[in-house]
Amino acid sequence: MNKGAWLLSAGILALAVLVLRPPAQSRPPGEPLVGGAGYAMSSHLQEKAAPDFTLKLLDGSTFRLSDHLGKKVIILNFFATWCGPCKKEMPELTSFLEKHRDEPLIMIGIDGGESHRKVRSFVSEYGVTFPVGIDKGSIQESYGVRSFPTTVLIGADGTVGLFHMGPVRDAEGTFGPLLKKSLGLLGTGRS
Repeated sequence: MNKGAWLLSAGILALAVLVLRPPAQSRPPGEPLVGGAGYAMSSHLQEKAAPDFTLKLLDGSTFRLSDHLGKKVIILNFFATWCGPCKKEMPELTSFLEKHRDEPLIMIGIDGGESHRKVRSFVSEYGVTFPVGIDKGSIQESYGVRSFPTTVLIGADGTVGLFHMGPVRDAEGTFGPLLKKSLGLLGTGRS
């Protein structure tokens, strides 16, 4: 094959991959769409104000982000019940939250639009102790979530301090420095 034909073939293949790639909210049969192991990246929101949202939680209450900004550090965990890495990270997230239960910290689980029955079963099976709600896509879109799991830490100043794609394997190492910084802001009243 000559160089021109090879380049044309490579270009067509690259275009096909881009066009045929499934959107973030779907998953091919047997192939869950998840972030790479431990892969973290900046989002378009890094160091910017976190978009406000309201989410109805499984317990019937309502979580409004703006009610907690400047008062608590907020961790949003976007997940799906079919996502293997989501299942694996739940004990780590729950353990981190338990360790920091006396600090002004809140973690909210945001499921990617599945049924209440599936999400309740997941919460029970994996011992999720933090509040969980189901998003039909608008929150994921405003935060730029493209795969599960994705975890976002919003500091005491109301800005996105961390956007992490993939499972959280070491919550203390991942969140600890940002949590400490934000707790310092809350302690001095400079939030």
